Amino acid sequence: MLQAMRGQAASWVVKIILGLLIIAFAAWGINDVFLNQTVSTTVAEVDEREIEVQELQFRFRTEMQRLQPVFGNQLTEEQAVSIGLLDSALNRIVD
Repeated sequence: MLQAMRGQAASWVVKIILGLLIIAFAAWGINDVFLNQTVSTTVAEVDEREIEVQELQFRFRTEMQRLQPVFGNQLTEEQAVSIGLLDSALNRIVD
């Protein structure tokens, strides 16, 4: 069985398929390198001031720590987001 697979690997059909795969992955990887697209970390922009993800995370965690005693130190990030704490933190920064 292994001999049969080796024999088929030398066929021109397999070589064409492998060539197309190599070209596709090369074009995909080269595209990222040459376009040099950076990911924006801005979550909001007010006038000309940009609010970064790090600032929002800091405010969100501060709000969570403030409310932990109310929830018996059982408040998770998912629960905090579901009760609107993330939106509240963003609104405080915007204000």
